[in-house]
Amino acid sequence: MKFLCTCGATICDGTDYLPYKAHMLPDVNYYDPFNIVDDMLDEIAAGRQISDADYMRLRQQFPRTRTMYQCRECGSVIIWNRDFSDRYVFNPEFEDTPHDLLDGTRKDLSTKAQEQRLPLRQDEA
Repeated sequence: MKFLCTCGATICDGTDYLPYKAHMLPDVNYYDPFNIVDDMLDEIAAGRQISDADYMRLRQQFPRTRTMYQCRECGSVIIWNRDFSDRYVFNPEFEDTPHDLLDGTRKDLSTKAQEQRLPLRQDEA
């Protein structure tokens, strides 16, 4: 799949392990896969065999995600709906916003303009 960012840059998705792609799992569904894995581990610990249905139950959790990309040119985050028929674009608030926020190897999310920003949490106000 290829598509254009609102800035005109081409974003390509033709392979796995892309540093500018992520899968967003809503918080209400976040623990479901962990609970299924816990159940499967309990079955193994009890000496029972895991069935194909158990594996399928785990795999069915992942269609709940939405695919998102970050443009490497402008830093916008593009979130597609589940069937890729529509997308939602979020533009960076600050010029120094990193353009690699979705890269799983990134270690630090801080930026130079940190002191100009509003508190991230209510207890920082």
